[in-house]
Amino acid sequence: MFTTALLLLGCTTTVAAVPAGTYDSTHARWDHVLHQYVRAGAVDYTGLRGAGRAELDAYLGELSSVTTTSSWSREEALAFWIDAYNAWTVKLIVDHPGVTSIKKITTVTSPWKLSFIPMRATGGAETISLDDIEHGVIRPRFADPRIHVAVVCASISCPSLRAEAYVAGKVEAQLDDQARAFLADPTRNTVDAERKVLRISSIFDWYGKDFEATGGVSAFVQKYGTPALAQAAREGWKVEYMDYDWGLNGR
Repeated sequence: MFTTALLLLGCTTTVAAVPAGTYDSTHARWDHVLHQYVRAGAVDYTGLRGAGRAELDAYLGELSSVTTTSSWSREEALAFWIDAYNAWTVKLIVDHPGVTSIKKITTVTSPWKLSFIPMRATGGAETISLDDIEHGVIRPRFADPRIHVAVVCASISCPSLRAEAYVAGKVEAQLDDQARAFLADPTRNTVDAERKVLRISSIFDWYGKDFEATGGVSAFVQKYGTPALAQAAREGWKVEYMDYDWGLNGR
């Protein structure tokens, strides 16, 4: 369905061949996958199990070929790890047809603790988990609260999966844009003007400490939020955290 829509819109793209096992810092394959199979944050997992599977797997192979990112620039490493988290999350859902929530993939442990990712770029085990990427690399290494609007856990209440790859040359602008888009979505963040309540995503509750280095959650909302959200935060309205919908972010 997505490919047909692209043809009608004249938006078909091609991606240059990359030798097997070679990492492409432009993330062209992943960018192509996202352009074809993501619309308004919703993912065509069915399409990715079919026509898109080969390109997704090829990109994941590129990620697995990287053994270290320690000498990279901050921007290149940040884009790499955000893209890696999102791509491997998509892979996890693609590998479980019919699943209605990432939380239903396993009842033995957290799906984020499953060691299924063949990447050695953390310098540790040969297979790692999504938690290893997010909590072992991204959060401590970059200390940037905007990552919480960029890494996507395949759920409806998560930030929307961006329909383009993060890349070093644009990652700062992309993260700012993601923050504004996330806060502008009334299903995730809104105000109750009658009660004078600022109703925001539970992400701000779970990871509140990560926002302290840049002034706290209130400062983040004032900087990136809509005028209504920013005013509510500035005036110190009571904060309520919205219920989190763990349903799959699929089409």
